[in-house]
Amino acid sequence: MGDLLLVEVGARLRDCVRASDIVARFGGDEFVVLLSEIDSPQDAAGVAGKILQNLGQPYLIEGQSLESSSSVGISLYPDDGDTGDVLVRAADRAMYAAKECGRNNFRFFVRGDA
Repeated sequence: MGDLLLVEVGARLRDCVRASDIVARFGGDEFVVLLSEIDSPQDAAGVAGKILQNLGQPYLIEGQSLESSSSVGISLYPDDGDTGDVLVRAADRAMYAAKECGRNNFRFFVRGDA
């Protein structure tokens, strides 16, 4: 059932972004969303809010209603890094900061955060 849930999460993520954006499973239960050509950090925050709202809705998997919490970490090019690896690591740190604040929220990467 976990695999079916991950498929549904991926589909919901794709519903939250434009065709030009990228959604990829990063491993385990983590996904990466690459937003191309955003105008401001507020645009990224708007998409993050949309993702949290969409993923926060119950899932119907094989006749069972499931709920899941989500946390989103945001890193921005070029401020937080200039390579994919650096940006993913920054977003991952921001995601863990979001989890520490109670899940179902998002955080921007802040340089110097543990």
